[in-house]
Amino acid sequence: MLYLHDGHEAAACATADILTMHGYTVHTARPGEEWKQALATFVPDCVLLELPAGQATQVCRSLRNHAGCERSRFIAVCDDGDEAALQGEGIARVLPSRASTRELLRALRP
Repeated sequence: MLYLHDGHEAAACATADILTMHGYTVHTARPGEEWKQALATFVPDCVLLELPAGQATQVCRSLRNHAGCERSRFIAVCDDGDEAALQGEGIARVLPSRASTRELLRALRP
């Protein structure tokens, strides 16, 4: 799994730790060149985007065009976007930032 976050390191580390405890292999990165470096070593089956809606849309478009990511599943955690519009961009699930760990884990299941 590739977990892209907006730079809140402590919160991102906590989320990554929880996901790891539940059996996920998590590669964390911030948007920009960092995710491209991560994708040089693996192809994610799932991409978790904890970003503002506009940025999540842009990153999703870029990743969909990256070799190997065409089949990746995208999950967005954001409060500022229209769920239907995000799903129209290829994001399978949209969760609010206040979603519980249980809701996040449920959304990550294929």
